[in-house]
Amino acid sequence: MQYTQFITKKDGSTFKLDDSTKKKLGIGSLIVLVILGLLGLLLFFFVIKPFYAVKSVADELKADSRDLQQALIDRDIVKFNELLEETDQDLDKLLQVRNNNFGWAKTLPMTREYYSDFDHFVAAGKHGVNAGRKFGGLIAPFADAAGFKVAKFSENSSGLAEAFAGWIGIMPQVAENMDGMIADVAALGDEMQKVNASKYPDYFMGQPIKPVIEATQGALSQADDYGP
Repeated sequence: MQYTQFITKKDGSTFKLDDSTKKKLGIGSLIVLVILGLLGLLLFFFVIKPFYAVKSVADELKADSRDLQQALIDRDIVKFNELLEETDQDLDKLLQVRNNNFGWAKTLPMTREYYSDFDHFVAAGKHGVNAGRKFGGLIAPFADAAGFKVAKFSENSSGLAEAFAGWIGIMPQVAENMDGMIADVAALGDEMQKVNASKYPDYFMGQPIKPVIEATQGALSQADDYGP
């Protein structure tokens, strides 16, 4: 037996909602749910999952940055050089993870600029690593005499005051030979200038984005003025 239900419209007219119509509406709802489910899966596999893969490596680079800063405070040249190599490897890993997970974003109009910016960020990081290597090489001949840690098991005095005094004492001896390092810092600045900071949000997941880009661009905009 087929049941018919009458539905009253806003204008007072009615239309019949029989079993056949209900089935068609049910199928339509099912199709919508399936489409939404597929979109959710696509979002997970092409956006969310790749994002967390990239974020995992980015977090490693963030830790590298903190450790490099601490190595400078500790005047631990051995650790500093080791961390530079780790950072270089993590930059390569970050680029590979991006290519493996977000390769589809390279040509899309909405995402290709961000994809290109990613290349600039990694290239800037590479220049920073090269500058750090050259800096480590410059201070190596004077590091031991200045109380820096130059061997795996050697000791040195630590703390901000001691670190500041140590760096002040060693800088005049290396300042005349810093042109190569400054060239890398200038190249870092050039890469960052290629990024349009205005299209980025101020914060993303609690992390400053736009202010960091702008601050880096401002700090390095005149770096090549100190070069040869």
